[in-house]
Amino acid sequence: MNRRRGSRRPGEDVEELRSTTPAEEDLSPEEAARRLELCGPNEVQVEPRTPVWRRGLQQPRDPLILVLLVAAALTIATGDLSDAAVILLVITVNTVVGVVQEVRAEAAVMALSAMSAPAARVVRDGAERSVPAAEVVPGDLVLVAEGDIVPADGDVLAAALLLADESSLTGESVPVEKAPDGESSRGTVSAGTVIVRGRGRVQVTATGADSALGRIASLMGTAPGLTPLQRRLARFGRVLAAVTVALCAVVLALGLVRGQSAGTLTEGRMAAERLWTPRGEATVVGTGYVPEGRVVRDGATVTAGDVPELAALLRVAMVCNDAALEPPSDSSTEWRALGDPTEAALPGTGARLGLDRAALDRELPRVEEIPFDSGRKRMTTVHRRPEGGLRVACKGAPEKLLGPRILADGPDAIARAAAQAEALARGGYRVLAVASADHEETADRPPTWESGLSLLGLVGILDPPRSASQTTMAACKRAGIVPVLITGDHPLTARAVAERLGIASREEEVTTGERIREGTAGDLTGVRVCARTTPEQKLDIVQAWRGAVARSVADAAMRSARISPEGRRPLSKKGRPPSYRSQREA
Repeated sequence: MNRRRGSRRPGEDVEELRSTTPAEEDLSPEEAARRLELCGPNEVQVEPRTPVWRRGLQQPRDPLILVLLVAAALTIATGDLSDAAVILLVITVNTVVGVVQEVRAEAAVMALSAMSAPAARVVRDGAERSVPAAEVVPGDLVLVAEGDIVPADGDVLAAALLLADESSLTGESVPVEKAPDGESSRGTVSAGTVIVRGRGRVQVTATGADSALGRIASLMGTAPGLTPLQRRLARFGRVLAAVTVALCAVVLALGLVRGQSAGTLTEGRMAAERLWTPRGEATVVGTGYVPEGRVVRDGATVTAGDVPELAALLRVAMVCNDAALEPPSDSSTEWRALGDPTEAALPGTGARLGLDRAALDRELPRVEEIPFDSGRKRMTTVHRRPEGGLRVACKGAPEKLLGPRILADGPDAIARAAAQAEALARGGYRVLAVASADHEETADRPPTWESGLSLLGLVGILDPPRSASQTTMAACKRAGIVPVLITGDHPLTARAVAERLGIASREEEVTTGERIREGTAGDLTGVRVCARTTPEQKLDIVQAWRGAVARSVADAAMRSARISPEGRRPLSKKGRPPSYRSQREA
């Protein structure tokens, strides 16, 4: 503060000066100057004020605030602006509160400085004179009167009805009477107190940092140590921040290696590669959703006029369709699917055979539809034909469509189509069966549109696995994580994808939604591939795995409780702790 720094202890110079200064004897100007050089000016020095902006930058040093800053940056990067605004609001409020507290503390120190007397009346060389309060030194004789601010600590040598207001130091609102008394506080005055009545003569005993006012300023200027509670909270904050970061990393890793559906394990770019009709097969050549390429049969490129049965298959598949293709734009250089990716693969396939989706929609306007749902697994639309009458178009899962309830084809034709669908599914294709029927337009609507249809053929759609999926699944298994494939695809298709990725390798590791519904699937945690599942069944599977994890933790805890080395809980004759039965019954 105001004392010159050195090896001497605080107050040591003052004590020496007091011992060498006779009571009631004033100082000479030369002696006062020497003591001023020795003890330093009589003032409460204040550290330079810290700018508010710097205080604001110093606030986010808490580990939890740093975690919130990282979270805010991530939410902004992901476009979640509402969450980012809430996080930034919390950080802002915390920063404002911290800055306000520091500014108030600084203002308190400045207030102490303002309490110092601007000037003092001293007696030097037998003459009364006014000097700046900063030049008052130990041993000075100071005259005080009503309304004066006491410039320094001192002993009262003479007093006439002297009362001092010490509320700024002691909090006592009643003025204290002062009189010469060497044995009590009545005989002393302190710097910064105010004389409210009377007058007196005081010999200075302490100035600057050694005075009562200076000691208070020193305490306020020194950063206090943390309390035990604050230290515990700081440790807790660091632990909580570390746990938060670790959990985020775990969730991110689990989301990458286990939270993926079949659509994220694969590239998600469907492409129809195989076409089958009762009259033959064909291969589709092209890339993704781009409506360019060709259809090959027996090694030769064909068009719609060359293969009318393939053209009929794809016409129905294109009109019984709610998806569309979006051409490249400024934001994307690739063709993109608008709607279901599986349906989006069909318009591009038709275009490779020379068919025009827009022309077909104009030629066969839709008048009615039965939308797809996860229970029926098929979609049916009704269109008005140019020559009159109605055309029913239906496409869906082979096991839901290839049957006498829907098809008018004979058993041999249906069995042949089912065998071909199974062969495509084993190859990893998603298979769609396509059928249609023409009706005369009458006033009486048929009981159902989904009966008496003629099978047109099958479409095999491939969604290749992502290049990194197999490596990710292998790393997942090495880490002890069990990947499970839950999908709405055909069991054989799901199995083929699971085998490619190393998720499943045995026949018993595959089950279906129908088995789950019938209760014949067994323990769902023993299955690695669940195919043809509904959204409700997917939730049931997840809940079963959660229960398995909880049981494994409980079993581990029970096994550890049953271990009874010396000094631990004794085991009963059956290897159980004595309280096992009561715990189990409870």
